[in-house]
Amino acid sequence: MKKQFLFRVLNNVGVSSLLRSQKRNVITVLSLHRISDESDYFWNPIRPESFEQLLQYLQQHYTIICFRDIAEYLDQPIVDKPLLILSFDDGYYDFYEHALPILLKHGIKANHNIVNACAGDNQVIWTQRLNTLFSHCMKQKVELSFSHERESWKLADFQGNWMPFYQHSYRVFCRIPYTERLSMIEEKEQMFNISTKARMMNWEEVIHCARQGIEIGSHTYHHDVLSTITDRDILINEIVRSKTELESRIGMPVTVLALPNGQAHADIDEIAALAGFSHILYVGEKVNEMEKYQVAGPVHSFRINLVEESLPEMILRTEMFHAKLKRHA
Repeated sequence: MKKQFLFRVLNNVGVSSLLRSQKRNVITVLSLHRISDESDYFWNPIRPESFEQLLQYLQQHYTIICFRDIAEYLDQPIVDKPLLILSFDDGYYDFYEHALPILLKHGIKANHNIVNACAGDNQVIWTQRLNTLFSHCMKQKVELSFSHERESWKLADFQGNWMPFYQHSYRVFCRIPYTERLSMIEEKEQMFNISTKARMMNWEEVIHCARQGIEIGSHTYHHDVLSTITDRDILINEIVRSKTELESRIGMPVTVLALPNGQAHADIDEIAALAGFSHILYVGEKVNEMEKYQVAGPVHSFRINLVEESLPEMILRTEMFHAKLKRHA
């Protein structure tokens, strides 16, 4: 409660306005995932009500665009309101169910980056399956442990604290090749007799989003961690095949590539350029200088991640308060 009171006070005394006034000639890109009333201790969706409140704030103080609009503003270095892009990942159905109607209601644009395998046969991304596994074990008070090669770890190693246990597990899984990662998760799913019920948008729904003005981008074909891929042909398949299929499905150019889990690969820029991508999206609490969009080839854009928090805290996070605090800590 003290924390939320502090965020309210900071907003009321104008800290968010002061920080926003420093955003000249930059683009703020927000990274969003699920918009849902469901709760997830490890990756909490933004509630539709909170999302709409956030949009009302953003619409009042920002010019909200898509990546495809950036070129229009390159010769206009100073705008009345700073530029901002809403960028969604993964293709959860709750975007179609909750976020899209709110965006259309307010006439707001957004980018959404789709995982082809999810749209094709409702595969659920590995991170959601990991969250479901952890949530089940935490609620049921089940002892969970993992081992991979010479490394093993369990809840007791973290004094019974689930969040650091989850965060450590996530980081380790991001280093493990795709098939091994899935095998480890599937082993635990079978052990505890659980399955992930999250629904992803199908192709029909993705196409409908595109026709409603949502800028569709690629989140790769299988949502693999690209830094773990050693076979160049597989890497090309994840990037190029995803783009080709998306464009065929929606009948529009796909120029945005969002890297799953923010993990890059040494060959990303080359492959993305050959495929025809203009933008590569990373994770990182940074804003993006306009001048970098003047160059040819894929431009790296950083995104500020948002999850369900109080409105004052989401506003301050958008205005880089948390990032500045970390840098000066």
